[in-house]
Amino acid sequence: MEKFKVNGKLEIIHRDGQPYGIRDERGYLMFFHKVSKYSSQEDRYIEEIHEMFLLATQIYNALK
Repeated sequence: MEKFKVNGKLEIIHRDGQPYGIRDERGYLMFFHKVSKYSSQEDRYIEEIHEMFLLATQIYNALK
């Protein structure tokens, strides 16, 4: 089986303060779901955003 190769510059794209996707020069390789914010769930929102940033960084590093 061939190993996946990134084409050119790899980057994490952010929208609205959240990771949105990971792309290379050919286009998006993957997207992340949007974390919803509700007024009574601030702690959950902060935790999920933190986890999303960690996941995005780990996937980015694995693809590099």
